[in-house]
Amino acid sequence: MPGFIAPYSGAVRVVGQNALQDLESGTQTLEDAAGIPAHDSVVSARTDDTSAQRSHAGWHFRATLALHPPPIDPLPMIETFERKSSVRSLAGTLALVWLGFAVYTALQQISGILTLRDFTPSLVGPLALLTFYYWLPWVLFAPLVAAGSARFPIRPGNWPKALLAHALLLLAIALVHGLGIGVFYHYADAPGTAMATYEPWQHAGHFLFGDDMLLFDMVVYAWLAATLNIRNFHQIVRQQELDASKLNQRLAELRLQTLRMQIDPHFLFNAMNAIAVLIKKGENDRAEQTIRLLSRFFRQTLESSDRHWVTLEEELDLVRQYIAIVQVRFGDRLTVTEHCDASVRAAPVPAMLLQPLIENAVTHGFGDKVGPCALELACRADGDRLAIAIADDGVGGGFYSDPHFEEGIGLKNVRGRLEQLYGREHTFELTSTPGVGTRIEIRVPLLPKALAAAK
Repeated sequence: MPGFIAPYSGAVRVVGQNALQDLESGTQTLEDAAGIPAHDSVVSARTDDTSAQRSHAGWHFRATLALHPPPIDPLPMIETFERKSSVRSLAGTLALVWLGFAVYTALQQISGILTLRDFTPSLVGPLALLTFYYWLPWVLFAPLVAAGSARFPIRPGNWPKALLAHALLLLAIALVHGLGIGVFYHYADAPGTAMATYEPWQHAGHFLFGDDMLLFDMVVYAWLAATLNIRNFHQIVRQQELDASKLNQRLAELRLQTLRMQIDPHFLFNAMNAIAVLIKKGENDRAEQTIRLLSRFFRQTLESSDRHWVTLEEELDLVRQYIAIVQVRFGDRLTVTEHCDASVRAAPVPAMLLQPLIENAVTHGFGDKVGPCALELACRADGDRLAIAIADDGVGGGFYSDPHFEEGIGLKNVRGRLEQLYGREHTFELTSTPGVGTRIEIRVPLLPKALAAAK
């Protein structure tokens, strides 16, 4: 049979039988739940199985931590970054305002030189006046604008209320600015001049309306508020994207859980049919043996039912348990060859990836076949990808070349989960020849992006 796996050997048949015996020795039966008296051999096996469960539980905990590290809460880091970013935005805006003052003063001096006679240029004096009276107070007012923008962000649902709040805050800042500068000017600069006869509040009116301080305050306030609210809109968009991402992730998890839940009933249905056939044939011992192995199989699947990822070795162990169940029915007719490189046994794979495909090969490939049956399973590294091949010498079929072919639950389930977890990063190829057999090849990344990001 074609494939990159080594040919069958008689030694592998012995491995299958030994695996069957090992599974029987550690199996806790379903007889207790059914009220059937337990055999002495089964009772003695339960004590050994308890210690094995403890050992397995500890190993399972470590493996779960390896595949799913505890999440790190990013909110404190995000809040700290946003505070620093807001401070930088305010500082940058104020620096640009002062730079505008410098350019404006320089243009004034150039205009005076070109248009006025006997003009004495002075850049430092006018710039110092604008800096002290107009610009410096805004170093104190800017945090108020930031607080107002955080308290009343301008958003589609509340923009009238937010604009009114910002207008009132602007008016308050302008009055404080004008009165503060008026008082300072009255006691610091006005004495000894003709302006000394005016009251501080009159100086405030002169600065606000005569020297256009109010217009300046409106421009600076609008600039700062616009800068901060643009950040608010950016945060809204980012939050919406984050919410959409979380929703998509949750939907993906629910879809994976739904696909995973399809597997257990599908397998149980096939297993019950096999047990019913054994009972009808009067092979009660083999039927009982199958029930014991089945209980062990489902116990392990329940232990990992909340995990989307397991190691390849865990998945292979589940396949071996399934093969042991099938071996009860087929006996020496079935030969299974397993070749798996040690370097890929710890690689993460989707839970219940291989068992449905193996079951599909046994049920549809060997169901109608007379005589010996051979199944090959190989896993190896191919660069940064994991290559898995499953081949059987069953009856084969046309599959996708047949216009009436429809994928069964197992095949459709596996393909759906691969698409959900890997997207375009995986390949799934199925080839089948009537009378020769069927071959499935899967290639996936050795370290999926989701787990790489988590690590």
